[in-house]
Amino acid sequence: MLIPVKSITIPKTIRTIDIGETILLEVAFLPINATNTNITWAIKCGADFVCFEGKNKIRAVAAGSTILRATSVENCSISAECAVKIRATEKQGGKA
Repeated sequence: MLIPVKSITIPKTIRTIDIGETILLEVAFLPINATNTNITWAIKCGADFVCFEGKNKIRAVAAGSTILRATSVENCSISAECAVKIRATEKQGGKA
C-alpha cells in the first residue's frame, strides 16, 4: 500500500559553517512511514558560496549566505528550505 508524503521538514533550518567545511543535509518526512522518501536538493540562492558533493552533502567554498531547498520526488509541491551562513576563519582573512 502506497503511503504518500504529506510534508517534509529540515530539522536545522539555520546553520553556520566555516569555509572548507562540509555538512550532511537531513530531512524528516510526515508521515514517518511514507513510501517514497526520495528528495532532490537545490540551491535556491547563493550558489557562489556552496557546492554539492553528492546528493545531500555540501561544502562551503566562500563566505556568504545561501538558501537550500529540499523537494519531494513523489510530489514536487512539497518542499522545505534551510539557510546556511558561511564564514571565513581568521586564517582565511575573516574574523573569528
